[in-house]
Amino acid sequence: MNINKITKFSKESVDYNSDNFDFELWAQLVKPQLIAALEKSNEKRKKAHKS
Repeated sequence: MNINKITKFSKESVDYNSDNFDFELWAQLVKPQLIAALEKSNEKRKKAHKS
């Protein structure tokens, strides 16, 4: 799943103000992708500093 799908999912199908908004489930879906994206950008930054 890519980040575009996540943002689309979070904008279209999640009502953050709704009483039945399941934050735990949302976090389980989104957190791994966010962490992966952060790790990728950190790697790019490290490589840029080395060269």
